Order: sequence, then C-alpha cells, then structure tokens
Amino acid sequence: MQHFLNNFRAEIAIGVVGTAIIVGIGGWWLQSLAPRPGTAELLAADERTSPDAQPENTAGRVRLASAGAVGVATTYDEALEQYGDWRIQLNDDCQARPPRMTVKSGTSVMLDNRSDDPQTVIANGTSYQIAPYYYRIITVRSGASPHTVYLDCGQGKNVALITAQF
Repeated sequence: MQHFLNNFRAEIAIGVVGTAIIVGIGGWWLQSLAPRPGTAELLAADERTSPDAQPENTAGRVRLASAGAVGVATTYDEALEQYGDWRIQLNDDCQARPPRMTVKSGTSVMLDNRSDDPQTVIANGTSYQIAPYYYRIITVRSGASPHTVYLDCGQGKNVALITAQF
C-alpha cells in the first residue's frame, strides 16, 4: 500500500509540472502571435488626414467611426515618425509594401500613397480616396480574433492583408 501511495504522489507531481510547462509555453506562444499594439472588425478612419479621403461605401463587416484617440500628424514627416512600423506604402502599380501586417486591436495604420496619381483603397468594403503623395490613417479594431482586413488598391485585389489579433 505504501508503494502505491508513493507512485501515486510521483505521478501527481509529474502531472502538475507537465501542466505548468504546457501552460507556460502556450502563454509565450500566444504573446508571440501579436508582437506589437494594433486590429479588425471595426475600422475607424481619421477624417483629418486627407481632405478628399471620405469613405464611399460602408458595406460588409466594416464600420467607420470617429478616431478621436488617434493622434493626427500635421506633416508627412510627423506621420512617418508616428506610424513608422505601421505603414503600408502603395506604389504607382498599387503594389503594397509590406504586403502583410499583424496588429492588435486599436492599432492605427498609415496607408501611404507614393504614386503621382490618386489611389482608391478598399478595406473590407469601405473605399478611401488617397491623394497623390498623401496618406490615410485607419484604426483597426476587432470584436473577434483573428480577423483579416483585405486591402484592394486600384484594379488589384488583396494587395495587402492586415491580420488582427486580440
């Protein structure tokens, strides 16, 4: 009987240690999925960034709201400084750089038109007109995670993906 109790205690101790290791690895893995603030069922657009960048279509799962919490940069250089790593550049052919981005809910992303021509960018059904060499700030929020915002530009479909993590 004593031998049975010793084996039983050893099995419980091994089980507790194993569970702690699994929980620790799982927590680390979940944190590594979303390394920076930023995400995407609700897109909030800062109306002050571009005078002609009003949304034309609010169809789909995306809803526009005021971006009162978003700091508005007054110059392009200030926007680059403020949104640095959270910028998607669009060239003359509407190719996006980077083509993929992962953010947490509430992150503001700079859509940067580096073209001589105005670009039409559609994010989950909401259309934005971005003037030549101008930018647009969108804030990505998610009620459910993960969620992907697909960006279309000009004739290109899914030129960029913003994956939202909670």
